[in-house]
Amino acid sequence: MDQAATPSELLTLRQAATFLGVHPRTVRRWASNHQLQGRQVGTRGDWRFTPDDLLKMVKTMSAQDTDDLHSGQATPRSASTRQRETRTRMNASLAYVETFLETAREPFLVLDDALCVIAANQLFVTTFQLGKAVLAGQPLSELGHHQWDIPSLQSSLQEVVRTEQSITDYELIHDFPLLGRKTVLLNARYIPQTRLLLLALEDVTDERESKQAAEVAHERLYDLLMHAPAFVAVISGPDLLFEIANPSYRQLLGIERPLDGKPLLEAVPDIDPTLLQIVKNVAFTGKRFIANELPVTLDWDMNGKPSTRFLNLIYEPLYNKEKQPDGLMCFGYEVTTQVEARQATERAELQREQQARMFDQMLAVVQDFIYMFDASGRFLYASQSLLNLLQLSLEEIKGKNFHELPYPEDLATTLQAYITQVLTTGKPIVDETPFTSPAGELGYYEYIFVPVIDAEGSVVMVVGSTRDITQRKHQDRQKEDFMGIVSHELKTPVTSIKAFAQVLQKRFAQAGDEKAALLLGKMDAQINKLTALIEDLLDATKIEGGQLQLNTSWFPFQELVLEVIEELQRTTSRHHIDLLGTADILVSGDRDRIGQVITNFLTNAIKYSPRSEKIQVQLSTDQRTVSLSVKDFGPGIPHAEQEHIFERFYRVRGNTYDTVPGIGLGLYIAAEIIERQGGKIWVESEEGQGSRFSFTLPIHR
Repeated sequence: MDQAATPSELLTLRQAATFLGVHPRTVRRWASNHQLQGRQVGTRGDWRFTPDDLLKMVKTMSAQDTDDLHSGQATPRSASTRQRETRTRMNASLAYVETFLETAREPFLVLDDALCVIAANQLFVTTFQLGKAVLAGQPLSELGHHQWDIPSLQSSLQEVVRTEQSITDYELIHDFPLLGRKTVLLNARYIPQTRLLLLALEDVTDERESKQAAEVAHERLYDLLMHAPAFVAVISGPDLLFEIANPSYRQLLGIERPLDGKPLLEAVPDIDPTLLQIVKNVAFTGKRFIANELPVTLDWDMNGKPSTRFLNLIYEPLYNKEKQPDGLMCFGYEVTTQVEARQATERAELQREQQARMFDQMLAVVQDFIYMFDASGRFLYASQSLLNLLQLSLEEIKGKNFHELPYPEDLATTLQAYITQVLTTGKPIVDETPFTSPAGELGYYEYIFVPVIDAEGSVVMVVGSTRDITQRKHQDRQKEDFMGIVSHELKTPVTSIKAFAQVLQKRFAQAGDEKAALLLGKMDAQINKLTALIEDLLDATKIEGGQLQLNTSWFPFQELVLEVIEELQRTTSRHHIDLLGTADILVSGDRDRIGQVITNFLTNAIKYSPRSEKIQVQLSTDQRTVSLSVKDFGPGIPHAEQEHIFERFYRVRGNTYDTVPGIGLGLYIAAEIIERQGGKIWVESEEGQGSRFSFTLPIHR
């Protein structure tokens, strides 16, 4: 019953009977039995009906109800009387039809038995876009430019008129020229007393398309679920019927046959009681069940070899229209790979933690400071020995650079620059420095910074170590002091011995004792070597103490070179020293010390190329510098040895070099002399092809 209907829209019992073409008692019976919707009004309970009530009844009333029409009339009438009564009823019926046609909520059409339009409501005109054309009297087939010229529909309606049998929910699918393809549900009833054909129509195109789209979506979803690698099952109803059970779920249960439509206990009679209880609990109480990384041992590959895999399972309750739990959806997927990967990661992490603890324990007994820096030059790690020195904890030092720690500003700047240099160049750095700890203790430390390079060749961090060399420094100083004292004390007696030897040699020569004079000459040569060794020791001691004095003056460079070559040429009869190029300019520097460097180069060339006959001295100048190089043709120096060749007490190792006397101070002193005067010194050598020692000096300083 439409509660929104106004009294003027309500039809009486007799009006409803006239419209439906039945006896009023039939209408009263339908209303009392709730076959026809209506309402009772007034103290007598008179029935009233809306147009929608009557339209719904047209769709549902059966043909046999027409037998009750006018069953109370027993008195025969003449033919003319019956015709007048029929016309009266038709006019009344049409009046009632026109009254509620416009209030009907769906397209409605009234035809005569020739299928011509008697009346149509506005909703019919609007729905089928018939415009303002006059429809009354037009054949149905001519409506809307013959849009309704549908032979199958014509035939069906003619059959309704002929047999007086109603049709319900007749589905008409037709391509309307103006509307396109439409699906229309049609209900038709012929009322013989009025010779009217009532036609109710409902456009269900959108509904059918939506239903079809839903069916397609359902099929796609079903296909997706059936082919999904996850476990999917839908179980519903009190009997726990399987609606869906995809192959993965069946494999989980070890069942190959389809389960759709079967009760759970019939499909899986040997189901685990615990699992059955979980299913019932979810399906009937609505409590969700979730299991993560659940180990399940089954014959997964169906080859008779059970194995354990890990699953994530969710049992989600489903609800019926009354919002009561009425089933569940099971969804799950295998996470064996992820679990095994995580377990492997956890094992690796545990192993790393054990290694880190072991590493820390090892470093705890190492006196050297060990540390690591990230790509921005900030601390990642520091050993306990360094933390003790700085009086800080590891957390206090992490993420900080040298400037943010208790280091002197100049030292922090130097160390931070070294870190940046290693990160940029990828080359290690070794140096040493004095450092006063926060406790006020002065010490000397040697440190090394080394790059850590990844697979792509990029420097990703810097590791380093620092060693306390304070004791070694003190020992070196004591040794240098001892060497300085010994060298100084030896110099005077050696000078005296040399003078006595020269006097004796002269006297023996005058006396004609040539053998004694020869021996004294050899003695004098050895004294000269001892004197040179003492001079080297004294120079090395002065260099270490910062006391090497340089006496600068202007002198002709090439003249000095010629003097040294002439002097040393007298000492060797096997080698010939060739001078190539010129440098006829004045140079500002310590003439004697530069001569000492040239002498060292030539002496080494003579000593280390005993089988060669040639030594080359090359001179060259430019606007700013003068250069000298000495080329020998000896065995050459290995590349690994060349970077250490100018270090104090360093001697090249090998059978060829071990037989040559020396203590490894000559080149160390030479490098200090050249660098102190603003020059550069270096060596170039290939094994088997000799060596070239060179230096450059600025012309003006």
